[in-house]
Amino acid sequence: MANFGTGEVNRGSITFSPAYLGVATVFFVPTTQTLQYLRLPQGKTIEPVKLLEFDGAQNRANIYPINTLPTQSSFALPKYRHVRVISLPLDSSELPASVEEVEFFLEGLPRGFIKDYQFGLGFPREYKVLVEAVESLTSCREIRFTNTGRTTIINDALLVPLDDFEAARSELDRIVARARVAASNVKQAYAQNWLAERTEQEAVAYRRGRHPMIQTFSDVAANNETFEEDEIDKLINVLASQSKSITVARPGSLAKLRGDIELAELDALISRFVDMLQAGHNEGVWQSFFAQNPFILSFACGYPFILVQGQASVGGRKLSGVGEKITDFLMKNSATNNVAVFEIKRPSTKLLQTTEHRSGVYGPSQELAESITQILDQGYQLTTSFPVIKDKSHRYDIESFSVHACLIAGVTPNDPERRSRLNSSAIACVMCM
Repeated sequence: MANFGTGEVNRGSITFSPAYLGVATVFFVPTTQTLQYLRLPQGKTIEPVKLLEFDGAQNRANIYPINTLPTQSSFALPKYRHVRVISLPLDSSELPASVEEVEFFLEGLPRGFIKDYQFGLGFPREYKVLVEAVESLTSCREIRFTNTGRTTIINDALLVPLDDFEAARSELDRIVARARVAASNVKQAYAQNWLAERTEQEAVAYRRGRHPMIQTFSDVAANNETFEEDEIDKLINVLASQSKSITVARPGSLAKLRGDIELAELDALISRFVDMLQAGHNEGVWQSFFAQNPFILSFACGYPFILVQGQASVGGRKLSGVGEKITDFLMKNSATNNVAVFEIKRPSTKLLQTTEHRSGVYGPSQELAESITQILDQGYQLTTSFPVIKDKSHRYDIESFSVHACLIAGVTPNDPERRSRLNSSAIACVMCM
C-alpha cells in the first residue's frame, strides 16, 4: 500500500525504452492508487513522463526533474521554475540495458542528488537553494555537471564541475550544522535561566562569539547600547550588503547573529506575555496571541509542535447536525506528525477549590474539572473521527498514533502548598494526557 506521508512510498514505477540511435529513455508511470489520489476527471489519465535519458553519443545521463507527490496540482510536471535538465557525465560508454541497471545507476549518483525516483529526481530539499540561485541569477534551463573545468555559462546551460558542486553542498551542510549549534546554545542558556529564576539561582549569559559585528548587534538586541535610528539603519545596510562575504569569511556568524536576534525577540515576547497576564484579557485575546506565536505551545509538553489549524473541528457532529467539537489549536509533532489538541482558558480560571479537602490537600475546581473533561472529549472525538478528517482535509502529513490533549488555564498560585498541587507553566496549569 502506498503511503504519501511517512514510511514506504510507492507512487509509481519506471519503464525502460532500450537504446535507439544511441539514446535510451526511462519513463515514470504513476500507480493506480496515485491516480486515485489525484482524483482525475473520469476518462482522463496521465501518460508516462520522461524521467531520465541516456545519451551514448554524448556519454551523458540527462535527468528531468518532475513532481511525484500526488497531493500537488503540479504532479508529473517540472519540479523547478526554469531548470528543466540536470545532466551528468557517464562513467562508462555502455548504456543501461534494463530497469535494474537504471536503478543501479541511480544508487551510484553523487551525494546531493535524489536517488529514489519515487521522490522525483533532482536535488533534495536542503539543496534546492542552489537551483533557486541558478534561476534567480541566470536564464539557464540546464545544469550540466562536468568532471573538470570551472563553473561557467554556455548558451542556456550552467556548467558545474562535480567537485565545485560538492564544495557548495558541503558548505550548505556546515551552515545548517552551525545554525543548529547556535540555536542549541541559545536554548540552553534560556532553559537554564528559566529554571534559575524559579529556583533563585544566578543566571548565565548565552555565547556571543568573538566577531565585533556579532557583538555589536548582540548588545543592541540586549539593550546594552543605544544607537540613533540612522546608525541602526547603517548597521543593517552594512550587514545586508556584506552578508555573502561574511558567510564566506566568517562561517556561522550570520547564524549566530540570527540566534541572538531571536533571543531578543523572545525576551520582548515574554515581557508582552507578563503584561497580558496583568491586563486580564479574555480567551479570544489569548487565542490570538498563541495563534501569532504558536511555538510557545511547544513548551507545554516538551515536544517541537507545529500549528496545523486554529479553531479546528475534531468531530462529534450528531445526526441532527449539532454537537460539533472545536478545539482552539490543532498541533502536530514536527518529528512524528502526531497530533495534539490545545484548549485555552483565561488566566483568571480557578484551578483549585478555595477550601481544603483535607489538611494541605486541595481538590480541583469545578472550572478545571470541566475543562479537563472538555479537552479529553476533544481528544477522543479527534481519535474516532481522524481518518475522515484527514481524508476530507487532504492533510496527509498528520497522524493520530497517540493524540495528546493539552489544557492551558489559570495562573500559578502564590501559596506554596497550592502551587505544589499543580504541574504549572508560566501562564497556567498545563496537563498532557
